[in-house]
Amino acid sequence: MEIEIKFQVPDSERRGVAAWLRGQSAQAERLQARYFDTHDRALARAGIALRLRKEGTQWVQTLKTASHGGALVRTEHNVPLPSGKLPPGIDIERHRDSDGWPALRRALRKADGPLQERYGTDMRRLAAKVGIGQTRVEYAFDTGAISALARAPEKANDSVLGVSELEIELLSGEAGTLFDAAQQLLQQRPLWIDVRSKAMRGESLASGRRIVAPARANGTALDKRMSLRQLAHEALSECVRQLALNLSQIAAGEGYDPDHVHQARVGLRRLRTALSLFQPPLPASLEWKDTARQLGRQLGSSRDFTVMAANLWPALAQAGAPLVELPAPAADAAPVDAVRDQKVQLWLLELLAATLTAPDAEDGERWKAVLPQLHRWHAKCRKGARRFAEMTVEERHQLRKRLKRLRYGSEFVAAACPASKQQAFAGRIAKALQALGDYNDLHSALARYQEAAAESPQALFAVGWLNASFSRQAERCERALQKFSRVAAPWD
Repeated sequence: MEIEIKFQVPDSERRGVAAWLRGQSAQAERLQARYFDTHDRALARAGIALRLRKEGTQWVQTLKTASHGGALVRTEHNVPLPSGKLPPGIDIERHRDSDGWPALRRALRKADGPLQERYGTDMRRLAAKVGIGQTRVEYAFDTGAISALARAPEKANDSVLGVSELEIELLSGEAGTLFDAAQQLLQQRPLWIDVRSKAMRGESLASGRRIVAPARANGTALDKRMSLRQLAHEALSECVRQLALNLSQIAAGEGYDPDHVHQARVGLRRLRTALSLFQPPLPASLEWKDTARQLGRQLGSSRDFTVMAANLWPALAQAGAPLVELPAPAADAAPVDAVRDQKVQLWLLELLAATLTAPDAEDGERWKAVLPQLHRWHAKCRKGARRFAEMTVEERHQLRKRLKRLRYGSEFVAAACPASKQQAFAGRIAKALQALGDYNDLHSALARYQEAAAESPQALFAVGWLNASFSRQAERCERALQKFSRVAAPWD
């Protein structure tokens, strides 16, 4: 089992990190690896990495598979091979007795074609093993490149990614000490957490993308014999996985897509839902919720501007509106700066630490103890949906927040619900939220154009057009909400 925390190291910190490690009697080593997968990415889709790595003169074949513990824990099986200049052939049978063997076999049974080399890494590693009380950890500073086979000479530069990252791996002892060491690093240096593995980055590069795809929500594993604490841990781990992957890409130097910001905000809302729904047994940390709320607002400023640029401005132009340039979000609202902030990084580290220890199966009451709270949320949303026409704009905004909370809460128990009921419920609530989201976007845009009209009278055209659009969008919301109010809760 491998437990490690990884940080991106900016150029300004590279010399300082290297000097600090040399002061810990660090040893230098060159690591050259080749990663294998099938043409249809069967291993990557299953969260599996299979590689051959040359460590000095020694070749090692390694299988890594996802495990419990959210984004930080993986099973790892290493097989030393004979030394030599040329790499040995890849052979999956070397991992037959490993914990990851069943997952590897399942993935390859569904694969399209044989294993082939997809990408490689060439790293200079500076590593030091350090004792902290009864715990031993290894600090490893990797600099180098990830390379995929270029499809054409003119795209050679697009097939290489630079690497500058510091890993802290638990060798023996308590995981809590590992997190204490990581916390000290964050407090002393401007680093940021990165849960993307080299395999994830390499696979994206081999697929023609320099950035890892946005991480979307996965279903929560739910066994009907689970305790409430187990379900809470599963929900928290899944929320943190989605959130940490998207925040890692936003903070990365190679950039991000608007959808990374959107999915990070989804992860933040799901996290806040889990902290409310499973209270107890999840930690009653108001600071966790407050930081999630504040980060969501900062990321929201960027998201609102992107939505207007993609959807609203073309519609206004088609209606004949004169061009009015709205001010971009303030510099302090830039997603990359918000995510790299030390307070946010320390908060993310706490969340990751909380995902490591899974509770016992017999720990406390059964998972169904969560259903009364979902009933209350559902009843409140149905009541609000039926009186939407009487609500103020602010009340409608609050209804949208409650529906999101209900949606994410229902997803945490979806695996135990009849599929047909869950599908019907999810479809109705999604359509209601889409209508309310469009309504909210109109309201946000109206506020911006009303502010702009004070300086540019041409913005009054947009103000009038948006006001006229409100009644049509409100009718659409009311129809979707009435349909939602008539659908049964899938957990009934």
